[in-house]
Amino acid sequence: MLLAWRPRIRFEPEACGLCAENSGRAAQRNSSARFQLDYLGQNTLIAIRKLKVITAIVVGIGVIGLGSCELLIAPAAVYSAFHAPDPLSKAYVLLRRNDCSAADSEFTAFLAAQPNDPRAISGKADTMICLEKYDDAIAEYSHAIELDPKWFDYLGRGVAYKAKGDLAKAVQNFDSGIAIKPNASGLYVYRGAALAQRGDLSAARADFDKASSLFSNKPRMFNSYGWALATSPISAYRDGPAAIEYARRACELTSWKRAFVLDTLAAAYAENGKFDEAVKWQMSAMELDDKANQKDYEARLAMYRRREPFRGQFLSMAFY
Repeated sequence: MLLAWRPRIRFEPEACGLCAENSGRAAQRNSSARFQLDYLGQNTLIAIRKLKVITAIVVGIGVIGLGSCELLIAPAAVYSAFHAPDPLSKAYVLLRRNDCSAADSEFTAFLAAQPNDPRAISGKADTMICLEKYDDAIAEYSHAIELDPKWFDYLGRGVAYKAKGDLAKAVQNFDSGIAIKPNASGLYVYRGAALAQRGDLSAARADFDKASSLFSNKPRMFNSYGWALATSPISAYRDGPAAIEYARRACELTSWKRAFVLDTLAAAYAENGKFDEAVKWQMSAMELDDKANQKDYEARLAMYRRREPFRGQFLSMAFY
């Protein structure tokens, strides 16, 4: 799934009006980590390379100023993609751009030469989620798990089962993922959503509390999850009730005074079909904003007044 452990890239939303906890998977299954700047665009990538801003970061956190934004690279990330391009990079870029069929073609071509590469099989499964071919996704994730079991493939397979309405198997897969990586917040987010969907509200609340502890009650993390759950262009990754829960918590932690957080809450209500609430909170966001994001906010407000939910252009995965 696109939610695997990876070094991450983030532009601070407070400064940029952009929640870029959306970097998707950028680590190989082996110990040679990598990351990409794909959604920033190839021109940005080339510009950074020419400036020699990034070469390698072995330990600690790298911080790079880009105008009013801040680029953070998480600990233990080693950037090698400039010098040794990953043969699957194009496939993942296409997938994060929601070009599902093209991504599928890339993974399929790679697997024709290396049919037992678990990372490519996992990526192929991601494309099946993207294409809403959930039985095929389950089969591909199962194959990847047989070859090299990873928590993110259990997460992906669980999401596929959840999308099919098989909540019992979804929860079983999230449980298996947690057994491998007990601090992977996405597993608790989706398990909680599945538990709530089947009416087990007490257990769902426990998973929300666990995710909260992993976030250390940082509003940006709640906001990132709320946005991803509300606006992902891939239906299996969205969950309206969970989106509201995480967005509201972000609002509480920021005293209901941050425009980009209220914007997320509006999107979450729209995903739930509660468009009057979406309009209300979008207007509140516009009142608080410094005008930098007014064009985007106005466009979303118009959508909600037409009773249409907002869909992001890229995958908005914030999960670690």
